Amino acid sequence: MFQKQRTLEKEISFSGKGLHTGHETTITLKPAPENFGRRFVRVDRDSKPEIFASVNKVLSTSRRTTLTSGNDEIVVHTTEHILSALEGCGIDNCIIELTSDEPPIGDGSALHFVAMIKESGVKVQNAKRNFITIDKVYEFTYGNSHFKVIPSTKQQFTVAIDYNTDALSVSQVTLQDVEKEFVTEFAPARTFCFLSEISQLQHTDNIKGGSLENAIVIVDNFMLREQVLDLIGKNEPLDERDSFTVNSILNKGGFRFDDEPARHKLLDLIGDTSLLGFPIQGHIIATRPGHEANVQFVRYLQEQLLSTIERISMNDNMQKDTSMSIGDIMDVIPHRYPFLLVDRVLSINYEENSIVGLKNVTFNEPFFMGHFPNKPIMPGVLLLESMAQVGGLLLLNSEDDLSTKLVMLLGANNVKFRKPVIPGDQLIMKVRLVNRRMNIVGFEAKCYVNDVLVTEAEIRAAIVDRATI
Repeated sequence: MFQKQRTLEKEISFSGKGLHTGHETTITLKPAPENFGRRFVRVDRDSKPEIFASVNKVLSTSRRTTLTSGNDEIVVHTTEHILSALEGCGIDNCIIELTSDEPPIGDGSALHFVAMIKESGVKVQNAKRNFITIDKVYEFTYGNSHFKVIPSTKQQFTVAIDYNTDALSVSQVTLQDVEKEFVTEFAPARTFCFLSEISQLQHTDNIKGGSLENAIVIVDNFMLREQVLDLIGKNEPLDERDSFTVNSILNKGGFRFDDEPARHKLLDLIGDTSLLGFPIQGHIIATRPGHEANVQFVRYLQEQLLSTIERISMNDNMQKDTSMSIGDIMDVIPHRYPFLLVDRVLSINYEENSIVGLKNVTFNEPFFMGHFPNKPIMPGVLLLESMAQVGGLLLLNSEDDLSTKLVMLLGANNVKFRKPVIPGDQLIMKVRLVNRRMNIVGFEAKCYVNDVLVTEAEIRAAIVDRATI
């Protein structure tokens, strides 16, 4: 696998229609700094909101993978093809600008995105490329989809499809080496659907930009030529036949590969699994995958590999961002003994709106005298307060005039206290700003001891003028 992070040499654009929305869109790929990751930017909106290519940003998986900024009105549909191209070409850091809510579909494959990357050129960066090494077998089942990940020295994928229909035979395909095979063997594989699905898709806010020029249509019901044209449109480049039988396709020229549908499902799987945030050094084997199952599988992996992912992310942040001593912290927030519950800030990442704080929990904490005698446990409300203070440091460090502002806790949702915190523990608190409207903000907060998650919460707070309190 590539050992150094990679981005693009220069920005490059491509225009066309989105497959499902039908919206005219221009996508522009731009170089990005080290440890930036892949981010979509809706440049058609005044605020130019960013959407991280993360499984935490998945809004829906109906016929495509849709990401959101946190505000459900700010979305990007059909992200899997561009993400697959970036992953397959080893592009770790990239700004993906869009003038609408869906990338152009091109010919239904990832070829046009690969062509953009080739035209731009690849720039090797100085930072080490982080990847997740699989050292044991993981298995996951969702509905009739099954996934297995096994150790490997390379990034490998195997996909088996079975639609239980005579129209498409059972098939299996393996990508042995992403670096060597993706561009030629899998990027050209086009998206597909069955003829019987078209009417329903047309009436459920799908395939508004679809045509035989950007999707394969597999015949699963006998149909005469005129019937087909009535369904898909008179101007479609239909294969020259009077009728279409089961186990044929409507497109001129036939399949690009005998197993093209399986290859496209593998292409989708690469794009969806890239939402984990780091490439996997291992062999992913998927039976009957689909976007919903893929995303659930990635969430399962995220949970199983959480300590590894958090450690990589923390190391990235510590390499490139700022830290704060206790003196710096006291210059920013007004809390003092016995209610200052942050000892140090390890890193602040303003690009990702995230912060990592530390608190050493000692037996001398005043609350241990009463909570509980002979069984000291840090109160859950103080763990919540510690994370809120770390979030406040992130906000106040970004404000122009610190002396006039306070961050007030408004509430917390989905609070979970998973393990007790006792004297001698060192808390590592990772807090990320997930949304902001005017002076109201939302945080995602997690607290760890020895890489083990002990507390998590969704925190709401308000930035207020000190004079109003």
